[in-house]
Amino acid sequence: MSDNNVSAKKERQIGLDIIRTLAIIFVFITHGITYKGYLDQNVLTNEWTLVLVIRFIALCCVPLFLLLTGYLNNKKEISLKYYKAIIPLLLSYFLISFIELFGFNLFTTAPISNVTSISGDTIISGESISQIGNTAILYTPERVSQIRWPEHLVKIFNFTENSYAWYFEMYIGLFLLIPFLNILWDNLKSKKERVILIITCSFLSLIPKILEGFRIYNLNGDGNMDWLDVLPDYWKIVHPLAYFYIGKYIKEYKPNINLIIRLVLFIIAVAIPVLSCYFVSKNANGYAWYMFNGFGTITNAFVAVTVFLLFYNINKKIPLIAQVISQIAICSFEMYLFSSIFDKIYYTIFAEKSLIFVVFMTLISTYICARIWIWIRDLIFKKLLKIY
Repeated sequence: MSDNNVSAKKERQIGLDIIRTLAIIFVFITHGITYKGYLDQNVLTNEWTLVLVIRFIALCCVPLFLLLTGYLNNKKEISLKYYKAIIPLLLSYFLISFIELFGFNLFTTAPISNVTSISGDTIISGESISQIGNTAILYTPERVSQIRWPEHLVKIFNFTENSYAWYFEMYIGLFLLIPFLNILWDNLKSKKERVILIITCSFLSLIPKILEGFRIYNLNGDGNMDWLDVLPDYWKIVHPLAYFYIGKYIKEYKPNINLIIRLVLFIIAVAIPVLSCYFVSKNANGYAWYMFNGFGTITNAFVAVTVFLLFYNINKKIPLIAQVISQIAICSFEMYLFSSIFDKIYYTIFAEKSLIFVVFMTLISTYICARIWIWIRDLIFKKLLKIY
């Protein structure tokens, strides 16, 4: 999600573009399953189990982007050219945040039945300019004049104005560390030492998180249950470092694993969290959302690595398909940020539609918006001002 400033004229690696495209689609699927609340309904049915499988595959979306970051930035060094590469991402973040801020004040959705009686902070007044199903789209220009700028500027700069900006907040820190992380890696003496570094990062950040899926009665004797907290977990938030170094390892050593073995490993990687969550949910009489949940678990890392290994070294191209995949890949960061806007709209106005329909609509809408913005950004800042 972070190489969108790479020139389209350079030869792109189709395998990496496939991974990036899958990752952004997985992002949309992960969000959609949550918005629609599929896993809280009809627990343990066949449909529920299928959604559970899809979720544990799609949950590797962010790890895939982090693996790509390690793979593609393995030679980055401290230089002005390197640090300037963050500028287009910053420009995209600020623009999309302002679009979201203005858009959701200028236009508001509401149930048709409430259009004539809405008051308070949600909608002050407005005129229905469109209707989709049972939802009205209201034009509310007076809300723009009432924007509390100090509050929203703070939210933009602390990465909460855009619902999904936490990823960019994390990436900025990783971006600043990458040259130094490369120095550490390059100064290790052997492959064995590098494996130990990956194991260390994984032990500190990926393994503790999975213990949250195991509930035990606490020692207070009050009958309440806590997760199995028996490992040092202070550093679990630094799981991006583990993914980064795994990506570097794949880039440098290019594991040559038979395709059948890679497929078997992928099936095993997905089966572990799915079966664990299924049987824990069965015993708990409800969806065990805490079971192997989140991007920073060793099970999620297992799934992400097996997906990455399935595609990263593909080099055969079907021209038209490769072109479509590459164009989506180039826009993935902007698509991710724009999806904060479209998720809020589409899961309201298309509440009765299927997940596949909404994900497709989000994919198309975010791509169009991202391409328009990137064209404008490159025209103004790259060709005229030449700042990156």
